[in-house]
Amino acid sequence: MKLLKIIEMDWTERLPFYLHKNSYRGFNRHCFQLLVIIYYCIKDLLLLCVAFYYFFFKGLWFLVKWIFRLNNREWFIHLKERLGIYGESEEDDGNDYENDLNLPSCTIIFIDKMSGVDFEHFCADLLRVNGWDNIQVTSASGDHGIDITAQKDDINWGFQCKRWNSTKVDAVAIGQTYKGKAIYECDIAVIITTSTLTAQAESEARQLGIKVWGRHKIRQLMSKLDNADNYYLSS
Repeated sequence: MKLLKIIEMDWTERLPFYLHKNSYRGFNRHCFQLLVIIYYCIKDLLLLCVAFYYFFFKGLWFLVKWIFRLNNREWFIHLKERLGIYGESEEDDGNDYENDLNLPSCTIIFIDKMSGVDFEHFCADLLRVNGWDNIQVTSASGDHGIDITAQKDDINWGFQCKRWNSTKVDAVAIGQTYKGKAIYECDIAVIITTSTLTAQAESEARQLGIKVWGRHKIRQLMSKLDNADNYYLSS
């Protein structure tokens, strides 16, 4: 504020007064007029700098406080984990499920927001707590239409996991699952999806004997989880 007072007194009072009284201090009138113009430009520039400094740092401080408040909200913590801002990323190398599972630890995990890999591991966890064993998550690349293999009652199962929302599972996915069933020598093939099937996909799934587990079935399997309350799946 002291700087502003000096600027105000020197460049808006003294210089016009000197100009009016012809007190040019050795300068001719035109040079002094040019000097006054330069001073006024400098004054405006300094005022702009002061205003920028005030509003920039004021806005920056407001942003820091806003982010700090967001850090205390569960949905923001979950969003940061989903974006990989902190926390270790999981590797999908096709090893046994128990060695690969690395779902983020937070209060609420939204299944509809899971990545494809996270959803595969989540489904593998559901199978484990519901009596399947020898569970393996296949490699992300070249899985031949089967994401998980497992056994139950000496029956080999193959699972294709589709964590889709608005996109429907089409006949191509049914064909891939049927092909993977043969490659992995599965007795039963299942598509686990948060979405629905197209009419053609439903028809081919019935003809080829491919089971389809939707949201209702997923919620049934979730009931066996010890931390089922930590997961949310919309209707």
